[in-house]
Amino acid sequence: MSSRFAPSLIDRHAENIVMRVKAQLMMAGIDLEGAGRDYDEAMKKEVHAEAEEAARASVLLRAIAEREGVQVDAGDVQKRLVELANSRGENVNKLRTELESSGRIEGLRAQLLEEKALDWLLAQAKIVDEDPESLIITPDQAGGQRLVLTPEEVAAEARAKGGEPPGK
Repeated sequence: MSSRFAPSLIDRHAENIVMRVKAQLMMAGIDLEGAGRDYDEAMKKEVHAEAEEAARASVLLRAIAEREGVQVDAGDVQKRLVELANSRGENVNKLRTELESSGRIEGLRAQLLEEKALDWLLAQAKIVDEDPESLIITPDQAGGQRLVLTPEEVAAEARAKGGEPPGK
């Protein structure tokens, strides 16, 4: 199955996964000093499917953030920089300068946005104690009624019944 995502987006996610794996291996005492570019490319191919899923999740979370007005402000970035600097034993201003000069501060901002969108989604979730199989409705059980409605259709339906649209 071919991806609908730009290869560069998937590559960027694959590179992030490879960097994370290499950091974990190095922390475990595995020497990757002589591994070289071929090793990185082989690892990128190995994690391609995972990178594609990460790209898909990223696009979805960013769309949700935009739709719901979830934003990252300077305070969010500063708080994360302090956390990172403390965990690394570095000066926060030095870390900020390093991330800004390498262009990685935008990656940090994007990561924060995705985390905040996920937090928003979790806050909206309604946990039910049901058998998952009992929640599945087949088209026959729906009796010709549409099972999936757009937010606009839900709001119009609520207004037609004299109620408030959800989320108002």
